[in-house]
Amino acid sequence: FEIYNNEFKNNSKLISPPFNSELKIGSFHVYPLRIANINETQRDTIIQKMADNGISVNVHFIPLVMHPAYTKLGYNINDFPNTYSMYQNEISLPVYSKLSRDDALYISKTLINIVDQI
Repeated sequence: FEIYNNEFKNNSKLISPPFNSELKIGSFHVYPLRIANINETQRDTIIQKMADNGISVNVHFIPLVMHPAYTKLGYNINDFPNTYSMYQNEISLPVYSKLSRDDALYISKTLINIVDQI
């Protein structure tokens, strides 16, 4: 997390998740990064380009109202613009106990290069 935060801190396109505050300390189990000013198609392109570089990233938080059970109840994501905004520009970066410093740096630098091209 510290490596990701340090690599992204000077890049206004990358919005690191808030893990610590006066009221809470995160569990550091997932790194849901937001990428400013991108849409869902651009996010999916970033995911594919990361995969092309051997890095698996995904969308961790899919809004409940987009799940079939909720759409069948009549919920529509268009009624939740803030939720959709958070969903369309979020990807979760790899986090696991044996992730090496070099791997985290490779992930960070690869992502920065891809985002800079979009």
